[in-house]
Amino acid sequence: MFFIVLTPFYSIPYYSNLVKTQGFLYPYFVSANGDCFPDIKTFEPERIEFYIARLNTSTQFVFRNRYQNYLIEYGNKNKKYEVSKQLCEESLKFLNEKSDVSDIDNIFSFRDVLERLIEISLKFKFMDIVENIKSLLKKIIIRSQINKDEFTAENAPSLFLIVLSQSLRNFKKNINDLLTSDSITNLLDELKVCKDIIDINRKESYIVELLEWSRILGNDITDLAKEYGNYFVELAEVSKRGHIFAIANFQKALKVYLDNGISSEIPIIKAKIKREQRELQNSDEMETISHSIKIPFEITTQMDSLVKKYTNDVNSLSIDSCIYRLSSLAFIPSKKSCDKSVTNNSILPFIASLNCMHNGNSIFVGNTEEDWNKYFTIQLYGHTLNLQFGMFIRIWNYYVDLGMNSDSICRLIISRDFLSQSQKTIIERGIKQFFSEDYISAIHILAPQFEAAFRCFFEYYEYPTTGVSSDTSQKEQTFTAFLENEFVKILPEDYLYLIKYIMVEQLGLNIRNNIAHGIVEIHEINKMTTLMVIYLFIVLCSYKIVTTNPTDSKT
Repeated sequence: MFFIVLTPFYSIPYYSNLVKTQGFLYPYFVSANGDCFPDIKTFEPERIEFYIARLNTSTQFVFRNRYQNYLIEYGNKNKKYEVSKQLCEESLKFLNEKSDVSDIDNIFSFRDVLERLIEISLKFKFMDIVENIKSLLKKIIIRSQINKDEFTAENAPSLFLIVLSQSLRNFKKNINDLLTSDSITNLLDELKVCKDIIDINRKESYIVELLEWSRILGNDITDLAKEYGNYFVELAEVSKRGHIFAIANFQKALKVYLDNGISSEIPIIKAKIKREQRELQNSDEMETISHSIKIPFEITTQMDSLVKKYTNDVNSLSIDSCIYRLSSLAFIPSKKSCDKSVTNNSILPFIASLNCMHNGNSIFVGNTEEDWNKYFTIQLYGHTLNLQFGMFIRIWNYYVDLGMNSDSICRLIISRDFLSQSQKTIIERGIKQFFSEDYISAIHILAPQFEAAFRCFFEYYEYPTTGVSSDTSQKEQTFTAFLENEFVKILPEDYLYLIKYIMVEQLGLNIRNNIAHGIVEIHEINKMTTLMVIYLFIVLCSYKIVTTNPTDSKT
């Protein structure tokens, strides 16, 4: 079992990423099917003339700014300088009219215009505009100052200050062209004031800004880095939001200390994490939350048809023949199908970071769209596996009723020459324990034995199962690394992914690693999980590698 900790954050990283990957004319809205508004990928040829005509007649800054941006990116190259100058002059006028901090209705629109103005003026070396920007920023920073004695959450321009600071840091190479030394000092002083008196839930952004500015200016960051780590410690200890929340924040503090060389704090934090992990095990935070899911009728009908296919004529077959039917890959999901089903338009990557925890330990941290896609794909695969493997269990139980027992399964495994006699004896014991419903013993025997059997399968066909270290000694590869070998991919992709999901994927069952490290949880050991491991054996023992020519091998 693992838990998810969601951490909200500002949308600025998402905005910056859009600008980097799609240019300034990124779409405002993207629907689930990929349709964009505005549609920046299918500009019609006549749109240039339309925008030029609209630019000559429109008086609204928002529309003119959009037309100018488009013409700069896609219009006549000979007109680019002229339009850029026009955009900078109009943007500067707009920002001067909006420079009263208390009068800025849309902070992010203000930021968009400011960043584009700075970008274009620096790109075309409009130094007169740059000087005006410097004066504008000086005025804005002075007006954003607050009175400590009158500070309240309502009158603090906190979000604007953060947005302005982050925007300016995007131009750190030109920071001296944009800010006077007094403006930099005033900005940092204002960030410090807000950091010291704002509530703990909003403090992180100010610490991060001060830390990043210290890096830009070449100042010593030790004290700020330590304060940043201590912030997470305080959040963990003061907020009283439970052990899972505390562990997540202690781990963030640990990362800050490690990244910035604050070695004196590391042992203390490690001890606190261990304490919270112990207390978590004895708390009610580990209770399982369950809910029912209604399976569509057409899916259950398809599943019933498949079960009938594997059980209809078994009375005319021997039990050993029936067992070979259990090696079908029809009982497991297609990894590619799961990949296709995961949308790339989830809003979650833009409002939260992801921290998955198992047994009190952080096993996966995600902040990007790629991370979320990986997480959702694995979760979808797990749900689909549980659904499809239910068919295997129904067929298995049917065969057991017909007389299939531990000896039947063991005969299949013992028949394969790639296993040693010692391995066969141990595997037999594990299977017998399964049939006697001792799933704890069975899975502790069978999971590590499958890893060994999988290696022996390829070793039998003279594929290398070891790596060579720098001192020329041979060592077994980790199972995760072994599964990535090219020669392993001779087996079906869906079967290999099932092995990864069951044995070593941290967001999956991760049975091999959890057992090896002694952190498997009792609720993870059951008939279904153990039967999945037995299924891995059955499928493996149904394969042989046949060499058809020196350069072509196939199963």
